[in-house]
Amino acid sequence: STTLTTVLPAPDKLTVDSVDTTSAAVSWSQPPGLDQTEHHYQISFHCPGTEPHITTTSSPSITLSDLQGGTQYSVTVCTVLENGKQSHLVSTTLTTVHFQWWKRPSRVAAVCVLLAVIIGLWDSCKFFIYFF
Repeated sequence: STTLTTVLPAPDKLTVDSVDTTSAAVSWSQPPGLDQTEHHYQISFHCPGTEPHITTTSSPSITLSDLQGGTQYSVTVCTVLENGKQSHLVSTTLTTVHFQWWKRPSRVAAVCVLLAVIIGLWDSCKFFIYFF
C-alpha cells in the first residue's frame, strides 16, 4: 500500500490593485485545478500591533475597508475547501495613502477663500464710502 497526499493549490499572483486613505483593493488568480471544487478564500489583514481582521470570499478579489491612512498593512490569502483544509498562505504588503487636507488645498477651496476676501473688501469699501 501507499499513501498519497494531494496539495491544495494556493492563490496565485496576489496583487494590490488600488490603495486609498481608508481602503485597498486586492486580487489574485484562482488556483489551477479547482474549477469543479467547492472552495473559498480566507483573507487576513493587519497593521503592526493590531489583531488581524479575517474575512472570507468566494471571489478572487476583495476591497479591504476601514483602514487607517498612512499605515502599512500585511495581507495574506489562502484557499479553503469545504472540509476546512487550507492551502499555504500567499502574502503581500500595502501602505494606505496619508492624507493631510491642509497640505493639499483644492482649487475649489482656493476660489472660495478668494471670493470671501473679495466680498469682505467690497463690504469694507462700501462701509468706508458710506461713513466718510
